[in-house]
Amino acid sequence: MLALNLPTSIPEACPGDLLYVWDATQVDTLLWSLPDQGADPSEDCEFVDRTLNCVFQGVNVSCLAKEMRRGPCGTLGIIEGLAFFANTRGLKLEQFEIKILKLVKALKKSRVPTQQATGTVFIYALP
Repeated sequence: MLALNLPTSIPEACPGDLLYVWDATQVDTLLWSLPDQGADPSEDCEFVDRTLNCVFQGVNVSCLAKEMRRGPCGTLGIIEGLAFFANTRGLKLEQFEIKILKLVKALKKSRVPTQQATGTVFIYALP
């Protein structure tokens, strides 16, 4: 409910931002960024983990909350990227539960008034 339509008070993502990882409008091109261009689905987990580590490793929830960005290359890009790997490649999101929960906590802690944001954060049920 917080990531798809963040209020305009939240800056739009731009290159160099912490959350500028994947472009939600071009998730179908994510396979081309894999070393083997998607030939081996078993490599997906390592790729996603390395990518998310660049965002979440060593960053606390408060810092992450200040880095919230709207637009297809911000928070939405991370969500759509994860959805792509889960829905088309069979990636088990449970492996990334700690990182996903950190993102959700940061969204809640950020400057985003919950009632102003619309959309869906995650469509997955994590254990």
